[in-house]
Amino acid sequence: MDTTCKELYLSGDFKDHDDFVKCYGVINDAVARGVLNGISQPGWFSQPKEDMGPALYFECVGDGSIWILVAPERAFRGYWKKIRSAKV
Repeated sequence: MDTTCKELYLSGDFKDHDDFVKCYGVINDAVARGVLNGISQPGWFSQPKEDMGPALYFECVGDGSIWILVAPERAFRGYWKKIRSAKV
């Protein structure tokens, strides 16, 4: 794989809804290309209560890192970030 998961999309809070839509498209493309796999919420992770939007979880095929995509909801902007570093 030429693309590492941290290079897919800038990690952090979304600037606006369009930023979320763009990230969601990049992630869907990465899943289609076999760079990311959609997974269930890891048992060791609890989504913070202040996160108002629904979450999707992904594992990076290249290094095993785990990522979360949280959708915007009302004033909450949502985000894309790593929740577990690469497997060692």
